[in-house]
Amino acid sequence: MLAGRRSTHAAAVVTTLTAGIALVVGTWQFRSLPAETGPSITWWALPLTALVAAAIALGTAGRPGITSTGALAVAGVQLVVWGWQRRDGLTRALLPTDAPAWLDRLATALALGVGVAAVVVAGLTLGALWRHPAPAQAPTPT
Repeated sequence: MLAGRRSTHAAAVVTTLTAGIALVVGTWQFRSLPAETGPSITWWALPLTALVAAAIALGTAGRPGITSTGALAVAGVQLVVWGWQRRDGLTRALLPTDAPAWLDRLATALALGVGVAAVVVAGLTLGALWRHPAPAQAPTPT
């Protein structure tokens, strides 16, 4: 079970960093376009949600329970959805942002890859918890 905790912690660290990068890029894109063009709130809201969930996963990693694993799964799903919405930017010559094209594409690729990896790690950890639940703790006398 220790390997599961380590992999969840490592995945939470990488997911937190990736969500931070995605938040910067998404906010940059949102602020690059005039309000008249109707920039999408999901450009920054999905990475923000992923960052909060990844921070929760990081803060609760190693503790008993499924909070860390569930938060990691939420963060991974948010990153995958964000990256999937932006997948056309990986092949387009022009991008609707003032951010450097390499940074925008890097953030999208990272979000897709790290998001999928986070969901896989969370799923494997939940599967291991399902097969080998932690022993029940005795209530503390008061």
